[in-house]
Amino acid sequence: LLLVAPLRYRPNLEGLRTFLALAWPGLRQAFPALRLSVLAGQESERFWDSNQVPDGVELVDGYVDPAPYYVRASLALNPQHAVEGSALKLAEAMAHGRVVVSTESGARGYESLAADALVRVPDVVSMGPSIANLLANPEQRWHAEAKARSAIGSWSWQPRADRLAALINHLVHR
Repeated sequence: LLLVAPLRYRPNLEGLRTFLALAWPGLRQAFPALRLSVLAGQESERFWDSNQVPDGVELVDGYVDPAPYYVRASLALNPQHAVEGSALKLAEAMAHGRVVVSTESGARGYESLAADALVRVPDVVSMGPSIANLLANPEQRWHAEAKARSAIGSWSWQPRADRLAALINHLVHR
């Protein structure tokens, strides 16, 4: 599993702590080899305080290229429950061809996106069963992954830049 969540942003820190308390123990019991990589940003250990990182969880400190982490991940997560703005981590995960399981609150800003690659659940507790289902049914996950990039593609900068360039071209040449 992969969570891109700089811990300096309080909703990321709170979401991770809640996920590790409420969903992680059951997932580890069902899938003992399961691992969670958290791309936690600069000085993540300072924000994590002295809380011990649970077995199977890796806090990656600093800024790193997320691409190799997405390649290794079965799923991406967003356990935020108090979000201001929209979570770019959802678009990034789908652009990397991954299914992302997110709380409804964490999926704020993506209400109009209907995609199998974005699994919305009411709260962090509900993430556990959804993640377990996707891990236990890889064909279902692979089917959603196959559509992930195209589902988010229209949200990327390029289509918007193309429309803006066409508008500027039209205005200049009228």
